[in-house]
Amino acid sequence: MSDSEYLCPGQRHPIDRAVHLGRLAAFYPPCRACPHRHDAGSLSPRQHEQRRELEAVGPPPSAFDSEGLCGVLGNQVTPELVRRVAAAFAVETQASRAENEGIKGPTLLLLAGDGRAGTAELVAAACEGLRWSDCDVLDLGATTSAGLAMAVAQFDAAGGLYLGNAGFEPHRASVRFWASGPRPISAGPALDRIRKRSDAKAERTSRTSGSVSRASVDPTYWSLVAEHYHALRPLRILVDSASGPWLDDLQRLAATVACPIVPCRAARGDLARQTRAAEAHLALCVDGDGETCVVWDEWGRPVPTERLLVLLASDLSSQGEVAVVLEASAPSAMVRKLERLGVRVTVAESARAAMSAAMFEQSAVLGGGPSGRFWHPLAGVPLPDALMTLTRLLVALSRGDEPLSEVLDRAAPLG
Repeated sequence: MSDSEYLCPGQRHPIDRAVHLGRLAAFYPPCRACPHRHDAGSLSPRQHEQRRELEAVGPPPSAFDSEGLCGVLGNQVTPELVRRVAAAFAVETQASRAENEGIKGPTLLLLAGDGRAGTAELVAAACEGLRWSDCDVLDLGATTSAGLAMAVAQFDAAGGLYLGNAGFEPHRASVRFWASGPRPISAGPALDRIRKRSDAKAERTSRTSGSVSRASVDPTYWSLVAEHYHALRPLRILVDSASGPWLDDLQRLAATVACPIVPCRAARGDLARQTRAAEAHLALCVDGDGETCVVWDEWGRPVPTERLLVLLASDLSSQGEVAVVLEASAPSAMVRKLERLGVRVTVAESARAAMSAAMFEQSAVLGGGPSGRFWHPLAGVPLPDALMTLTRLLVALSRGDEPLSEVLDRAAPLG
C-alpha cells in the first residue's frame, strides 16, 4: 500500500502510514469512518477492543450545532472542514440573494476571528473557501462577534463568518454565520442548507476567485459603546475573559474612567475566592465570542442571569416605557417582575436568530435569559454583546454608591 492511499476522511492531503497508525492509536474521530481503519498495525489487544466499541457506537456526531459549527479545535473543527463550510456558506448566500433579491454578481462577505493562535489556520482556511466560491472577502482581523456583526451593517455586506469559541473551554472552536442586516443564522432551513452543501461535493459557481482585502472594525461600534463611559464610579472589576479582543476593548474603555480591570484565568469555582482576594466590586466571566457572560457580586457569589436581566431592565425602564425580549426558557416569575416595572415583555425562542428577530420587531432595549447571552441595540442593530452587558451594569451601579449585592436586593430581589 502506498503512502498516497492513506487519506483521512474530509481531508485533501495524504498522510504516511506512521501518521495513520498514530491517529488510530489516539482514537482520532475521523478514523471511525476511514476505509483503512482495519489496517491497525501493532495496536495492543486492549486498543483493538476499544476501537471495536467505538465502531459499534457509529460515526462521530456532526460538529454542527443549533448555531453553526462547534467542537474540539483541530479534532472536530479542522481547517479542511472550515474551508468546506465557508465555501458552502458563500454559495448559499449567493443563491439566496439571487432567489430572494434578484441580486447576482460580486458578493462581499466579512471574516473575523478571535485572535487565538489556534484559530489563525481556521481563518485562513475560511478565507480560502469564501474566495473559492467567488466571493470578495473583507478580513477584519481579531474582534468579537458583535464587532463583526456591526461591521456587516456598516459595510452593507451580504453576511459575515466568525471563527471563535462560543463557550468557555480553551480547546474548542466554533463557526458562526451572520446574514445581511445583520441577522444571525441559527437552526432552520438556512443552516440546514449550509450543512448539506458542506457535506456534498461543492460546485464552483465561477472559474474565478474572489478578492481579499483587510480593514479594521468600523469605529462606529467603538463610539457607540464608549459614549456610556463618563461619570462612572471607579469600580474594580475582576475579569476572566476567553476573548482577547473583548478584554482589549474593555481595558481601553475602562482606562477613560479610572475603572481598574484585573484580568485573571481561573476555574469557575475559584473565581469567588479571587473576587474577594482582589477586593473587586464585581467579577465577570466572558465566553470566547464575547457574547455570553456570568457575573459575581463583591462577595464572590454568582448572580443569576434572571436577576441581572431584571436589574438592567429596571435601570432602563426608569427612563420611560421600554420593551424587553425574554428567552422562552426564562421562568414565568421574571415576566411578572418585569411587567410590574412597567416593561413590555415579549417571549422568543433562545436561538440567536429568533432573539434577533424579536428584538428588531419590538424595538426592544434589552433581551436575554438563562443562556447568559444579553442583547443590546446599537445604532438600531440588536447584538449579543457582553461588553454592552457590563457597560449597562456599570451605568446602573454608578447611579449610587451601593455595592452590587445591595443594588440587586433593591432592584431585583429574590423570590
